[in-house]
Amino acid sequence: MPVERSADPPAPYKMATIARLTSFSPQRLRAWERRYNLLRPKRGPGGHRLYGTEDLRVLREVRKLLDGGRSIGEINDIGRDALLGKRPRLPVTPSLVDRWIRGIVNAALGMDDRTIHRILDDALSSLPSELAIDRVVGAAQQRLGRLWTRGGCTIASEHMASGIFVFRVRTLVEAAASENPADAPRILCACFPGERHELGLLNIGYSLALRGSRITMLGADVPLSDLEKACAVLAPRATLISVSSRTLFEASKAELLEFRERLDARTAVVLGGKGAPSCVAGSLGTAMMVIPSTGPPSETAQSLLMALGFPDGVVTAIDE
Repeated sequence: MPVERSADPPAPYKMATIARLTSFSPQRLRAWERRYNLLRPKRGPGGHRLYGTEDLRVLREVRKLLDGGRSIGEINDIGRDALLGKRPRLPVTPSLVDRWIRGIVNAALGMDDRTIHRILDDALSSLPSELAIDRVVGAAQQRLGRLWTRGGCTIASEHMASGIFVFRVRTLVEAAASENPADAPRILCACFPGERHELGLLNIGYSLALRGSRITMLGADVPLSDLEKACAVLAPRATLISVSSRTLFEASKAELLEFRERLDARTAVVLGGKGAPSCVAGSLGTAMMVIPSTGPPSETAQSLLMALGFPDGVVTAIDE
């Protein structure tokens, strides 16, 4: 008796294939991946999405439920595992999150880079990536920083962990930004002259990329003269400048004002980080905006996009 074969091509599936098999547009699939936790594509060598057979099954269940009158929000509440007929995962509790954070800190103190990567893999596979960055990566970085100020952590340990955090988040930023259209509004992200701490900037950049922005990340310690040249070439919608020290800010404040004066008026200049003034006054007031350094990156990104003229805090509206 002949064996019945599936009509589907073998996994993994690229975006064009999964869109054809499910009749969901690539735009909608990308939006659902940003907003919900139903899809878990991997990344190919070039950064493109590769969907598995479970993603295909999930999307076909989603189609049935949508056709039956359910909303995508209601379907997301059902959960991926339930759509696949699996037993639900154990919930990600505050105690589990704290265990991840403590594990990262202890691994950093022991110079154990593999354990840090393993814990980050667990966190990123269990939580939406934006939430994992805020609740795990950001919290671990802060805890290591407090330990360092008290002499409980060496510079070597802190730098090793920070390097891993920066590498992991930068990879996410580049992958997310590459999926946005070429004509999406570009936001140029750079650290103030002398500023070496770029993780906070990367976190905001990732949240902006998830909301449809085209992110160009210049990283740490960017001279304002070079940032001006980059703006002249790329003509960004905004340039986001991060500074964690008020001393650094004051040292380059005059140069910053000159930079703003020479820059195209259509490019917004946005200051962020603990070193930025709490509000802009006087000559700064009409030329720049400040985003708060408190709160999760998702809220900061949404507020910034709203200030730039996107009412919903998302660049691309998705018809659901």
